[in-house]
Formats: sequence, structure tokens, C-alpha cells
Amino acid sequence: MHDYREAAERVLIRDLATDRVKRATFDRLTAHLIRLVDKVELKMLNRRAVEQQ
Repeated sequence: MHDYREAAERVLIRDLATDRVKRATFDRLTAHLIRLVDKVELKMLNRRAVEQQ
């Protein structure tokens, strides 16, 4: 899924950040993005399940 690739890129950026504040910021952004991606994926799966009924 495209969004997971973006999340992985954010993890890489976070891990490469040398500044402590920037690293913490990217860590929070990454965690938030991953939660959003998970929610979208669940919605898509639920919608597909409803449509197949």
C-alpha cells in the first residue's frame, strides 16, 4: 500500500535525524501517520466486507 511506503520513509527520516528535537518530531509524525494508515485500511476492509454481503 502506498501509504505504508510513506510511513516507512518517515521512519527512515526519523532515524537519520541527528537533532534530538527533530528526531522526536519525526517520531510523533511517524506514529500518527501509521495510526491514520491503519484506520484507513480498516475502513476499506470493512467497506469491502459490507459490499460482499
